[in-house]
Amino acid sequence: MPAPDAAQALRAAQCRRMTPAGLAARDTVKVVGDIGRLTELLGHLGDPDPDFAIVTP
Repeated sequence: MPAPDAAQALRAAQCRRMTPAGLAARDTVKVVGDIGRLTELLGHLGDPDPDFAIVTP
């Protein structure tokens, strides 16, 4: 089994492709501590802007 990629998992939660509970349910993720704290942190973030220009002319 490949090593879990924490950054990839957190990006998925931040972009709302997966909930913290969904992450915790995966076989490749081990939760140590209170998963509610991650949910609380993500609650402070706004929705990503799909029209945000990363590169400008």
